[in-house]
Amino acid sequence: MKLFYGWVIVGAGIVITCLGMGSMMSLGIFLQPMSLATGWSWTSISTAALLNFLCMGPASFVWGALSDRFGTRVVVLSGGVLLGLGLVAASQAATIGQFQILFGMIIGVAAGSFYAPLTATATRGFTRHRSLAVALISAGFAIGSMTIAPFARWLIDDYGWRTAMLTLGALSWLFIIPAALLVRKPPPLPRAFGVAASADPAEREFTVARALAAKRIGAKATALTVLLPFHIFTTDTQMLEDTPAQYKARMQKHAEKTLGPVGHAAQAEGVACEMV
Repeated sequence: MKLFYGWVIVGAGIVITCLGMGSMMSLGIFLQPMSLATGWSWTSISTAALLNFLCMGPASFVWGALSDRFGTRVVVLSGGVLLGLGLVAASQAATIGQFQILFGMIIGVAAGSFYAPLTATATRGFTRHRSLAVALISAGFAIGSMTIAPFARWLIDDYGWRTAMLTLGALSWLFIIPAALLVRKPPPLPRAFGVAASADPAEREFTVARALAAKRIGAKATALTVLLPFHIFTTDTQMLEDTPAQYKARMQKHAEKTLGPVGHAAQAEGVACEMV
């Protein structure tokens, strides 16, 4: 029985997210030995963890765009190289500022290259068991936290924190780079999966402009469904006694007050008609 190659990509994704996120999340194991060896405070060392997440979020957007342009393999491979470089360099940091930049910023940027591109590839490559594939890749987070931290603790006890972090960097290169080379572009979906599969790719592409438009629509919908009812029921107690026509007019009036521009009254009118 021939193995569907998508499962190879899922296996590679588990290894990559395990080492990538596990190495980043293992900082707590290094707190006490680093503080004792260097005199740095726990707060200053922990700041690197804050920088991890502050950098990982914006970097994920950049890595995602690069993945669409150059492919998931290139992005994950670059992230793996950058992760190993950050760990190796952070193990030789001489000051707390150097450590915060090397571990906090570089590793945070590198970690942003793994999850989103890999889950997007798994989503495009599976027509069945798609949720299972994404869940298995996500499981790499938990596996990494469960395995990398105890391994780092053992290395620190026997060899010191610098050697332990250096070893994690070397292992990142040793495992993530070969795993990234296993990632391939998923085959196109069969044409049998509805009209969307046979439509023009330009029409199916969810561009940045469409994403921003969807965000604006979501913001307006939130205002209409959350802010508008809150404004109404906290300022107007007579609407329950209105006729449908009065209710519609009152809804438009409150929408203009809540959303600002009069142009939104048309949207509020639609909502009012649905509610009536």
